[in-house]
Amino acid sequence: MSGGSATSSDNMDTDNIRTDNIRRDEEWVIGGIFHLQIQPLDFLMNQNYDMILFTGFILISFYCGIFLNVYPMMIDIHSKHEYFREQLQIETEQMNRLKNDLLHLKHYYRDDVKKDDIICQKCMLPVFDIDSDYIINHLLKNNLPIKKLYNDTLLPLQHVLILICLFNTICMTMIFEKPIKLFLISSLLGIICLFIHGEFFIEDKPNVYYTLIAAIGVFLFSVFLLIKILLTLLNIIYYHTMKNILRNE
Repeated sequence: MSGGSATSSDNMDTDNIRTDNIRRDEEWVIGGIFHLQIQPLDFLMNQNYDMILFTGFILISFYCGIFLNVYPMMIDIHSKHEYFREQLQIETEQMNRLKNDLLHLKHYYRDDVKKDDIICQKCMLPVFDIDSDYIINHLLKNNLPIKKLYNDTLLPLQHVLILICLFNTICMTMIFEKPIKLFLISSLLGIICLFIHGEFFIEDKPNVYYTLIAAIGVFLFSVFLLIKILLTLLNIIYYHTMKNILRNE
């Protein structure tokens, strides 16, 4: 009986040693594959080949579809750059001239009317009561057809860029464990796109190149992120292959 117990104990020790060796080899494989790279989440490491390949296919299809739609929009906007630049300049000059004429009208009658002429003052009273700020704001809001066309042309691309930044952030948080640098870059691009969309700091300087440069930045970062995700998925597949080889030895 003692001999049988000793043999059983030896077998258990051998199995434990083998298990420890396999676990150590797996950790070595993971360390070698993902050395100097962002670690993927644990749940992704446990997915099978089909799920990983399906995830990669969905990402490639989505990003390719987005890029194929964004590129024609960028070309169309770029082709209208000169038109918008010239027409917006003309429209702005006309609006500034109208604003100056309106303000000059009030100042002119205010200075021209004699203070001791009561009848003249009553005649000019409606002119003095003109709310020039309201009229100017109304004109700026409703009488700028070129600016409206400019906004209608750029808004679809700006909305797409904001959605791409949001999708990039979701993807990296679902794939990688701590994508701090990627998250900061994606957030910065998203903030820039929001600022351009809201015309913060550039309200008086409309230019299609603000949106186009932001689109190029988002496009390059998205390509970089997609490549990084695909390489990570390929490394996971390689990890599973090596793990199966080690377990079968």
